[in-house]
Amino acid sequence: MATFGEVRSWRPGLLDSAVTDLGRRRDELLELADELADARPPQTWSGGTAQAARAAIGGLTDRMEHLVAEVAAVRAAVADAAEGVRAVQRLVAEADHLAWSHQFSINDDGSITNHLQDADLATALASYPERAAALTRIGELVQTVLSRAAELDQLLVMILDRAIRGEIGDGGARNLTDAADHGDQVGDGGLHDDLLSRYRVSIDPDGMVEFPSGVLGWALERAGHSPQEMTAGEARLLEDLGLFGIKDAYDIYKTALNSGENVFDGAGLTDGHSDAFRHAYWNAMLTNRFGPEWTEQYTTAHERGGTNAASAEAMDLHNNEVGRRIAAEHPGAGPDELAGLIEQAVRDGEMVVVAPDGQLVRSNETAIGDTGSATDPPSEGGADPPAPDPYRDNTSGGYNPGSDGDNYGTYDN
Repeated sequence: MATFGEVRSWRPGLLDSAVTDLGRRRDELLELADELADARPPQTWSGGTAQAARAAIGGLTDRMEHLVAEVAAVRAAVADAAEGVRAVQRLVAEADHLAWSHQFSINDDGSITNHLQDADLATALASYPERAAALTRIGELVQTVLSRAAELDQLLVMILDRAIRGEIGDGGARNLTDAADHGDQVGDGGLHDDLLSRYRVSIDPDGMVEFPSGVLGWALERAGHSPQEMTAGEARLLEDLGLFGIKDAYDIYKTALNSGENVFDGAGLTDGHSDAFRHAYWNAMLTNRFGPEWTEQYTTAHERGGTNAASAEAMDLHNNEVGRRIAAEHPGAGPDELAGLIEQAVRDGEMVVVAPDGQLVRSNETAIGDTGSATDPPSEGGADPPAPDPYRDNTSGGYNPGSDGDNYGTYDN
């Protein structure tokens, strides 16, 4: 994993040079299309020798199409990496400037040094509250830089390894140009494909149910919560919470829903930035109320209906995970503080959204309000959600207005 100092010294210009060179090599290969066409035996030539010649030319054309696709894929992946490095280095510059302006510096290993000479760090932070806020933000930026840098490495290496192993096909191309277009899609889709492969769940084998019912349903309706259709797994997890716990979970969902409609002026409520905020905020509040384990089980069970587009499912599962992580990093945060942290994470590119072309991209790689919709089919298969641990307490030590047991407190809406 790259250190902060190494990321600071990265030079995207070197990647730009590689993109230019690979583009030139791709174009040189494309110029061979006419020669391959001219090399085909004439239709009037028949017999065994003609068949052998056609087979040889066909094999050569197929190998050329694969080679063009590989070069195009690597070029596209390197181009994406160059843009990714620039985005990460903007975060590095922001962190360095914030540190300098508050008399801190960021070391190559990511640690932060205090340069206020007349006091130790604790005294300095107590005397200057704005420095404490700046120190927190610097630490968040350092972590974002390191995680994004690791992801850039992973995605580029993934495409390079596939090219080396000969795993990049030509997509059924009929000519070299089609093969190059397919390669471009493979290279550009590194993050998209990686998310689709890692964030997918199986369909709930017990199907959908209406919850709650009976006395519990009657009591919750009196509290303003009507029965809802949900997966059987969701219903079981909610039932374990008891009446007040279910009300708390529902109130948290309503808070996330209402906040999502207001943040970013409601831009991208479906598959966009507001959607990303809503899912992460929902998970963050649930985590600080019921703990990360229960929250992961519950919000993953929510995705097991089997009707969501694969891209939408991957986006939701990824952003849910980011929300739980942010809550775990800020166990004492209340709803308002969590909302601010989540909004900043969306702006910093820690979430993913659906771009206008249907591809999953980082939330800072497409403008707020300039997103698309997930229209691909549901994913085929996937992992089951994590099994509950009967010996683990499902409440967190953070913002928890109620007490353990049946009284889970309430969130204001």
